[in-house]
Amino acid sequence: CFLKIADRVISLGEKERQYYGHYNKNKCISKVMCLPNAVKINKIDEEKLKTKFEGDTLHLVYVGRIDFAKGLKEIISALQSLDDINYFLHVIGDGPDMSEFKGKLENSIDKRFKLHGVKSIEEIYSILEFCQIFIMPSHYEGLPNAMLEAMANCVVPIVTPVGSIPEVVSRENGYLVAVKDPKMLAETIRLANNDKNSLYLKSLAARQLMVEQYSIESYIEKLNEIYYRLLPDIRN
Repeated sequence: CFLKIADRVISLGEKERQYYGHYNKNKCISKVMCLPNAVKINKIDEEKLKTKFEGDTLHLVYVGRIDFAKGLKEIISALQSLDDINYFLHVIGDGPDMSEFKGKLENSIDKRFKLHGVKSIEEIYSILEFCQIFIMPSHYEGLPNAMLEAMANCVVPIVTPVGSIPEVVSRENGYLVAVKDPKMLAETIRLANNDKNSLYLKSLAARQLMVEQYSIESYIEKLNEIYYRLLPDIRN
């Protein structure tokens, strides 16, 4: 087992760390250190941000692999029941289910979506600038970097409590919905749309968390700390 020969193993979150421990009957869990991914933190225009949450259209964005295990069917089902809401869905990415996903979108929500395809990080950040909600009701996850990037750009996550996501998303900075529950997903989108002020406050809290704990500077500091702790073991 790699845990037996490794000096340290880095996991993205506490749940993954516990999984490694359970897999090895807790024999090597002390070797596993939590170090979440880091994201680029751009400056934001506060006036522009306020305006984004005062607009009539609710811009939702999905960024990731186009795979139905990411909860894409649930997104479609939820949006089908929200005809009375002025929303627009942005989809960034590609994957094995793209053809079927595109067909289902065309047959269900007509022209209220755009498939952007694969984009660079700069292009993704440009799209995130005018989106209010990041949506990813995955069936399983680790800790999605796309979600962290969205939160860093004041885009509020509506996600499922899988993997290490609950270690990041709380009531203060986002919404957690049950896995494979399009009805709850739709209700949550409606709730967010009906209270744009709360959505705005969540967006600020989401960004603040990223600045404090998930910036590249914070990542380097934590990684160096792991190395410093390891050096005495290597010398001995």
